[in-house]
Amino acid sequence: MGKTIRCKNMMYVQQVKHLPAKIADKDKMIAVIENELKPQRYAIILHDKDTNKDGTPEAPGYHVMLCFENARSIAATAKHLGDNPQYITKWNGDVNNGFAYLLHRTKAAKAKGKHQYDPSEVAANFDFAGLLQQIENKVNLKQYKAQDGVNFSIDELLNALYVGIMSKDEVEKRMTGAQYGRYRRQVEDVWAKRLRNLADEWRKEMIAQGKQTTVIWLYGEAGTGKTHMARTLAEKANQPFFMAGSSRDIFQNYSGEHTIILDELRPKIMAYQDLLRILDPFNIKTGVNAPARYNDKALAADLIIVTSPYSPYKFWLEQFSTLVRYNFDVRKASLAEEGEDDFDQLDRRIGVTICLEQDFIYQMKSN
Repeated sequence: MGKTIRCKNMMYVQQVKHLPAKIADKDKMIAVIENELKPQRYAIILHDKDTNKDGTPEAPGYHVMLCFENARSIAATAKHLGDNPQYITKWNGDVNNGFAYLLHRTKAAKAKGKHQYDPSEVAANFDFAGLLQQIENKVNLKQYKAQDGVNFSIDELLNALYVGIMSKDEVEKRMTGAQYGRYRRQVEDVWAKRLRNLADEWRKEMIAQGKQTTVIWLYGEAGTGKTHMARTLAEKANQPFFMAGSSRDIFQNYSGEHTIILDELRPKIMAYQDLLRILDPFNIKTGVNAPARYNDKALAADLIIVTSPYSPYKFWLEQFSTLVRYNFDVRKASLAEEGEDDFDQLDRRIGVTICLEQDFIYQMKSN
């Protein structure tokens, strides 16, 4: 028995004359893809303008790029389409190259003289033309960037930052001191816009998957391993994570990471309402900005881990109290008026609360 091939990205290719009855035309094909396969992204094009080496027309055929959230069996995918698995290929390379290939915009296709199709000929469940423009902008900038001894203008640096060819650090390193002093604010503005665009795209994917933000609060005295546990949890999430320190501009270096660790969070470092917005489990749907010095940062995180010397309740008391000492054995009257600032607003945002001691770990709450 052959090995079952599973993958997230695949390309289906079939000539029009051999299409199964189930997907005999584009409309039927789209219906099967959207109602049965339900990929995260797909794009379809009819290649009907290609020619053979001798100049004769090639048989027209459909090319379909399918991208799933989780790995799928090629055999099962073919069964849904009513065709044989041999007409579906696992796409091992960059998924954007797969979408570019639909128009023959890849380097290999251009070298073979393949017909260059127009984006308007593609049917997709996302902004295909916008994606192609981003891909081509990146290719052009990468080719230019690869040239030796190139001095970039400020506009070129800002464009490279905007489309993701250069990082903010790389852009700043390529600037002279005078340029940095003059254009630092423009760099920050473009970087903030770049993060906002990335966050908007990420939120669309998360909303489609029905996801919301998970908040974990770890508290305990110094030396109990809060930060170590936070890092361990972040690494298990298998996605980039951002470690925010205890400075007042804690999101200054945030770069769009999908896991955020608010390490050693203490009361009054940020406004309480800002903290509530950041920790809101439903901020994926609404979008949220974190306060930063130059521009607020659009967050794209589905996991937020807080470490603090304070339990959530003690944190809330400290956030609003003007007293020097508290007796935590006796529950105090609300130090904030009932409403947006009461403790429940913080408590209901936290999914899991864990207390760490020198020798024990206690799970205090799990929503």
